[in-house]
Amino acid sequence: AFLPQLFFVLFVYGLVPGLFCMISAFYQTLRFTREGKTKNLIALVLFCAGAVVLKSNCAIGIIAIAIYLVLHMLKEKVNGKMAVALLSVLLCLVVPNRLVKGYYEAVTGADLSQGTPEILWVAMGTNIDNNDRGPGWYNSTNYALYNQAEYDREAAGELGMEVLRDNLEKIRQRPKDALDFFLNKTISQWCDPLHQSLWVGPMEAFGQGIHTTFLKSVYHDELPEDILTVVCKFVTLVIFTGVFVFLIFFGKKTEGWELFLMYFLGGLIFHTF
Repeated sequence: AFLPQLFFVLFVYGLVPGLFCMISAFYQTLRFTREGKTKNLIALVLFCAGAVVLKSNCAIGIIAIAIYLVLHMLKEKVNGKMAVALLSVLLCLVVPNRLVKGYYEAVTGADLSQGTPEILWVAMGTNIDNNDRGPGWYNSTNYALYNQAEYDREAAGELGMEVLRDNLEKIRQRPKDALDFFLNKTISQWCDPLHQSLWVGPMEAFGQGIHTTFLKSVYHDELPEDILTVVCKFVTLVIFTGVFVFLIFFGKKTEGWELFLMYFLGGLIFHTF
């Protein structure tokens, strides 16, 4: 069931430890809302902080937790501890990464740039003519625009807005192409059970060699990879079917599943654009 994560061990994006911290934060959220114990609140905040430092995309999960806490307070009687939990979780969206940035600035004595503005990623992900690796996938547009702006974050943001306006105009003029683009983008992102983990690594250019015949066939689109893909597609279908059945028969009787649904929907919206 966890084969994609196994193959991601050479994909250094903080995915595996970040996901561990995020799921652990979800668990502590459910424990805290049910039992109200301070130890679960502390663990919740620490896991949220660790998740967002390891992988900034985990902010989606933190927002889901915040929404879940608000819904819980609307349903139950509001108390001080629950309000502290909500505030602490929201602070995790800002404070941990600022502390890390501040630490590196103190050690190096240099001011660190905030990097590329987020709008550049949206400009890249909504260009219906971007089919280099897959519909709307990474093609270094964000870096090219940042470079064009001579690493000026504000100027790069303005360039990104211009590109985004052009993208929206293309979508307006070519609605059928836009529909095909976003449909195929969604399929490419959510219906690959191995989630690109095989074709992104190991990368020989970075010294990540493959030394056995079997692994070479797995990582280079031969029969073992095809078999693995089919098996993992079956696993994925079992998981999604199980979730669907659970929601139909047990959704109203069980609390907490909304948190995971919000995390999934947040990820869907985020990666669509």
